[in-house]
Amino acid sequence: MLAPAGFLIIFAIVMVAQFRQFKASVSPVPDVKVVSFDTPACELLEDVARRCLFFVKGNASSGWKMDSLWLNSDDLNVLLAASPTASAQGMRFHVSIDSVVTVRSTQPVQALQGKFAWMFKLMAKSGYLNARLEGRPEFKDGKLTFMPDRGFLNGQKVPAIALQKRGGMSPEDFMTNREFYADFLQAVSSVEVTQGRILVIRNR
Repeated sequence: MLAPAGFLIIFAIVMVAQFRQFKASVSPVPDVKVVSFDTPACELLEDVARRCLFFVKGNASSGWKMDSLWLNSDDLNVLLAASPTASAQGMRFHVSIDSVVTVRSTQPVQALQGKFAWMFKLMAKSGYLNARLEGRPEFKDGKLTFMPDRGFLNGQKVPAIALQKRGGMSPEDFMTNREFYADFLQAVSSVEVTQGRILVIRNR
């Protein structure tokens, strides 16, 4: 009877430590505000969609195609705010671009989804998970991903091993029109961060 009891005590200690760590990572307030889709935001969303369409297929009437697509932080923020996938999971994002891309996110604990989401929901009946990732976009083998170099959860640094296990995050995760996104990727030659914006260069 001693061996099972010993394992049970060890398991309890581990669970308490994990519980405390998780509770410490939950904030009572969100870090990212809700984006209001007023007239300027709707107009910007339409403009970004039009530029992406021209980048992929060009203007059918004139035959003109864009050789490059520039996206600033406002463009990315309105695209993420309009994502049905992000909205369904209660996720809000704010992107800023300097020498690297910084992505801040907020998600209510009770909106978590996944295999072990129920456990975290029991641990915290309310609150938000506020994260910050810093990294660069990477286009490789026909796939576009955001590769984080550093990560923080409510101000606490995320271990590098956790970022490596998570891997890159793809814009495809927030897309509903997968067919258009596939066409978009086929048109891309390279992606880089420059002049405080993201530059997407088209195949020639």
